[in-house]
Amino acid sequence: MEQETVSFVPLTNDILFKEMFGRAKHAFILEFFLELFLRLKRGTLKGKLKFQMECTLEKSKYQDKNSRGDNLIIMDDKIIDLEMFSNFDYEDLCKVLFYTSRVYGTSLDSGSFYQDAKPLISINIIDHVASNKLLFEDFESKYGFCYQTHRLSNKITIVFIRLDILREIPYNEDESDFVTFMRFVGAKSKEEREKYAKKGGEILMSTNRLIEKFMNDEEANEMFSMENKIKETGMSIGRAEGSTNEKTSIAQKMLKRNCDYSFISEMTGLSTLEIETLQQKLITT
Repeated sequence: MEQETVSFVPLTNDILFKEMFGRAKHAFILEFFLELFLRLKRGTLKGKLKFQMECTLEKSKYQDKNSRGDNLIIMDDKIIDLEMFSNFDYEDLCKVLFYTSRVYGTSLDSGSFYQDAKPLISINIIDHVASNKLLFEDFESKYGFCYQTHRLSNKITIVFIRLDILREIPYNEDESDFVTFMRFVGAKSKEEREKYAKKGGEILMSTNRLIEKFMNDEEANEMFSMENKIKETGMSIGRAEGSTNEKTSIAQKMLKRNCDYSFISEMTGLSTLEIETLQQKLITT
């Protein structure tokens, strides 16, 4: 299969997002993002984050639905679940509520007091929202558990950051570093991303250089090319062509990049069970 070179991939892309925000070697990006989001002094979180990318949320019983969070960050005083949605509809909203409850519900060890559970912030970066009637019409919306007019608990906060709304807001030279960071994340072209990287300073420029380097990675480019072909043809590359060995090889590469099982299945035609078996083989070898 002839491979085409992909010149631009948005940071909302599942593969690229997890490569930049979920790798220990790129921890400075996640640290910078959270410092901006939490309004902390620069450098406060340096070397202090413990995070798990594509973490499997613990089941309470065998029949429970499988759940895999994008990026779970453990801090001294809180837990943060960071999720990216390149498209968002009502099913995704239900998914956010489910994930949030599962993350919070599995944060305590057996025998611990419920009141000792760490506060949880679910940060959801979303794009292309299917309907403005879904709840939120602002760039950044925060929700918690309330009883009529007063807050019931500060243990759980769910945040939605809408990139599609941000694009409608004219750029302002005096806007916050956080807003510039999110413009960088939501950039729709290479030139636009470079523009906001320069506006955002050294951290975003370093991130942009890492993105360009990753785009030149042969395996990553292969996955981006396959993804583009799926969008153009509406069919799975794995189902359309290729031997079982080729599909397995592609799936293994995607597992090493921590891609979603459902995404790998769509790309290769392999079942979730087959992909889970491959994952176990990679772990044990």
